[in-house]
Amino acid sequence: MKVTVVGGGIMGLCAARALLKLGATVTVLDQGPLPNPLGASVDHTRALRSAYGGNTGYMRMARDARAAWRRVWSDIGADLLVETGLLVLSDGSGTWSPASRHALAAAGVPVEDIAPADLAARYPMLQAAAVADAFHVGDGGVLLAARIVEGLLGWLEANGANVHARTPVVAIDPDHAAVEVDSQGHGRWQIDADSLIVAAGPWTAKLLPALGGVARPSRQVTVYAEPPLELARAWASAPLIVMDSGSVGLYVVPPVAGYGLKFGDHRFSLAGDPDDDRTPRDGDARAVVAPAASLLRDFKRYRLGEARPCFYDVEPEERFVVAPLDGAQRSWVMTGFSGHGFKFGPLLGDMLAEAVAGRLDGAALTAWAQGFDGDA
Repeated sequence: MKVTVVGGGIMGLCAARALLKLGATVTVLDQGPLPNPLGASVDHTRALRSAYGGNTGYMRMARDARAAWRRVWSDIGADLLVETGLLVLSDGSGTWSPASRHALAAAGVPVEDIAPADLAARYPMLQAAAVADAFHVGDGGVLLAARIVEGLLGWLEANGANVHARTPVVAIDPDHAAVEVDSQGHGRWQIDADSLIVAAGPWTAKLLPALGGVARPSRQVTVYAEPPLELARAWASAPLIVMDSGSVGLYVVPPVAGYGLKFGDHRFSLAGDPDDDRTPRDGDARAVVAPAASLLRDFKRYRLGEARPCFYDVEPEERFVVAPLDGAQRSWVMTGFSGHGFKFGPLLGDMLAEAVAGRLDGAALTAWAQGFDGDA
């Protein structure tokens, strides 16, 4: 079986890996260098967590993803997950935190409630006045994203995949699992295969215009920062932090493996073009970190560093789209990962490979990938 994979980010690479392990001949195409610095997958760190509000489908998937990551570590010869635990904070106005606590506890995940008055003693970087409710779970960590992408690329090439960087796809024929590529100087040609997977992230709608309403590009910014010296030690042992409120999507990734403290905002801009200039704009960094000012002690003394604009492909309900593009299910799309898909990459790749090989019902896979597990 010959399979073409369009896109060299985490989803395309994980699908390619799984298909190689099933014996397929795999070709991976990406429009840029690999790793592609413009891709949504390529940053230093990504979060791994099972807290998912009331969506028990994604909660269970996140726990299953841990086993899939262990299989990746075995293949690439390195464990690139730093266990940190997860601290969920709430100002009392949101519903995500209590729903997460209930779902995790019902699934048997140990949940430790922390009184806001005790937060500062345990986490000296925090200001308890901003927090109405808090809990900690051990099931949380930081994936070393850039190193993972590099490791997967190396494994694919060492195991016979045909990996082509700087090879833009300019046309797709889903019915025939064919793509037309432009090799930038060597002309255009068609690549035919038995199956096709399009995992082009925020460029998906440019290649498949009919999917423009399914997943929309969204310019997002993360910011790296350096805390005051006296708080550096506290941050070095800190958990992932998610702040739940009615209007803020703040998350904080602690400094691990030599990478800096990272702030992000899960609110979507739903604007921009992934081919736009990625130079940070005036005010980008301040807008992302503003919600942290009331949460973090001595925040004015934090030194803001690099602001990194990137693009998500956002599905309106933040549900993943892993679906056939044609009636015969020769061609598939992976999109709509909405900024929280990286943690599921190997699990989604494994499951899609099973469907491509005819071992898994396509409709069932699509529903499962959307987080619908019967009671979500």
